[in-house]
Amino acid sequence: MNNDEIEYEIIDGNGKYKVYNKSISVYLEFDGYLVNGEINGNGKKYYSNGNLNVEAIYLNGIKNGFGREYHSNGNLKFEGIYKDDMEWEGKGFNINGELEYEIKKGNGQFKRYSFDGDLVFEGKILNGKINGYGKEIVEELIFEGFYKNGKRNGYGKEYKSGKLLHEGNYLNDNRHGQGKLYNEDGNIIFEGEFINGEKIENISEEKGKESNTLDPDIFEGDFLNGQRNGYGKLYGFRSLIYSEGKFENGLKTGHWKEYYINGKVVREGNYEKGKKNGIWKEYYESGILE
Repeated sequence: MNNDEIEYEIIDGNGKYKVYNKSISVYLEFDGYLVNGEINGNGKKYYSNGNLNVEAIYLNGIKNGFGREYHSNGNLKFEGIYKDDMEWEGKGFNINGELEYEIKKGNGQFKRYSFDGDLVFEGKILNGKINGYGKEIVEELIFEGFYKNGKRNGYGKEYKSGKLLHEGNYLNDNRHGQGKLYNEDGNIIFEGEFINGEKIENISEEKGKESNTLDPDIFEGDFLNGQRNGYGKLYGFRSLIYSEGKFENGLKTGHWKEYYINGKVVREGNYEKGKKNGIWKEYYESGILE
């Protein structure tokens, strides 16, 4: 494109309209018309390789009416009617041009593909929006669960590199309600309440499980104001219990027992403010007092 060449002219928000992407190399990204400052009428979007991405009728900046989408290799991706930017009625195809799904009046099975043709979502469309069970794939992250009006709502699971990361309830795309978090070894590192995606650690009273990457122990027991309070158990190697007793404000207190991996007591005694206090008894693995 010559710098002195007039490509288009917009007067008072109306006229021919083009957008060039300059992020990597300059290429035409969109070609269409503006009416009152919004994209209206026939419009075309392009991939960076120059292939057509979308050709459709626009109304106030979004697809409404007949249109087509294409994969980056030029094969047809969707052909049909759009309503409020959603596929409303038509047929969808994979990167090889094979028919994958059909939508009628905003209802039916639905699949979405990435620039490279990889599947990134499959599920159901109801009244033009994702509803019911679906599967979403973003690189190594996978979500499987229920959607309502295009957002995660209800029970679902998240995976990372094939390993379960979280399972529980969702509300408007956020973890919300009861849920569990897992580490890479498949052990539970948190079990409890989420609100708007955040773990709740300051509820006045709760029961749950807790662990972190700095402390290999897994704690199961009572909490008060986000701290270990009351009776609890600590698990270690192979998730076997190795001690149990009482906590107060996050510190061990009172009588505690520690165990061999065979489940027999190895020692028992008292704690005061997180430190061993007084006389402790120790046992052989056979259970006989030393």
